[in-house]
Amino acid sequence: MPQQPPASGSLYAAAPAAAPPATCPVGGGNAAVTTARSPVPRATTAPASGSLYAAALPRPPHQPRPRATIAPLHPGPPCRGSAAAPTINHQLLTNQPSSLPRKKKKNSPLSPSVSIIMFIFAVWIMKQKRTIYQCASQWGLPFGLYLSCAAITSIFADYFLPLNILFYIMVLALPFIVYYFQRRKFIEDDGFTEYAALWMMGILLFILGMVIASFVAFFVLKYARPDFLYVQAEGAIKAYSQIPEMKDSEMLKVLKQMVDERLMPSIIDMVFSMFWFVSFSGSVISAITALVAQRSIKYHNNKL
Repeated sequence: MPQQPPASGSLYAAAPAAAPPATCPVGGGNAAVTTARSPVPRATTAPASGSLYAAALPRPPHQPRPRATIAPLHPGPPCRGSAAAPTINHQLLTNQPSSLPRKKKKNSPLSPSVSIIMFIFAVWIMKQKRTIYQCASQWGLPFGLYLSCAAITSIFADYFLPLNILFYIMVLALPFIVYYFQRRKFIEDDGFTEYAALWMMGILLFILGMVIASFVAFFVLKYARPDFLYVQAEGAIKAYSQIPEMKDSEMLKVLKQMVDERLMPSIIDMVFSMFWFVSFSGSVISAITALVAQRSIKYHNNKL
């Protein structure tokens, strides 16, 4: 038999309907705790046990204790009356890449052209302003060839007498050649080259030139004239023997003994001695020519 709804004036009809479950976000809106509650009727006066109405009423079901359930993560507003919790960035915690699009860095179209211009400018500056070491390395080769020619003329001067005169002319021209190179460097720097720099450049010129001249002289003495020292010693003995004061000198006796016993220095010893002697003489010559070259350029600039 179908049950009819109770009358509007009955006590059972006054029970309120079930309220929806209350939710409260946890962790700043990322999780929510749902508390499920069953409807609880208001306190009413129970009907008499012997009445028919009380027998017709169904027994209320068993009411379990409310349990807290965690809803899936979703953004939501905080509960009423509670402060807003700070938002947690789960992408930083899980090390996941951001889904937001990143701006790509665009290469400037002027960067290659600017780098090319700077490179050309640097090369131009290097060509315009050379250091003393660059000048000495560039001018050391022709200066070394000049010293090599002077060494060859001195080696073969006893065979051909005009070579002896040419050798002395080339030796006397050395200060003017060094002065020319120092003055040229001083003009390139617009008169800002210091005296020490010009002096150092002259020393480097002589050292680099003598390196080349020493190799040339060694090969010429080794293969062209291996008896050069003994020939020169014998000529000196003949020249000193004609002088009355030097006939019985101790120096002449020692020189004759060295020639007879073949005790003359070797070719390599002679080349090294020539290298150090010319290098030291060149440093002295460079000190004088650098001073003159610097003063002459300053006087010329002031005159203009």
